[in-house]
Amino acid sequence: MFLLRLAMRPWKIAPWSQIVSGLVMGFLVLLSGVVVWLESGLRPVVKRLQSEQVITAYIKTDLDPSAEPAVFERAAETAGISLAQ
Repeated sequence: MFLLRLAMRPWKIAPWSQIVSGLVMGFLVLLSGVVVWLESGLRPVVKRLQSEQVITAYIKTDLDPSAEPAVFERAAETAGISLAQ
């Protein structure tokens, strides 16, 4: 019975402090759960982005369409990647 009275003492002294502390702790636990859930969901996306290489090339509009593959191959050679699909 003594332990129960001891546990209830903070509630008798400052009940609003205990309520606010409980709400804040609940919010923080919920927030940390959401962050862990997001991290586990984004892990495959980050792994894929780290393994891919992307080249952004702006080609002149007056370039002959038949010359575009040569431009793409030249850009890939410069970057050191292959255009194999």
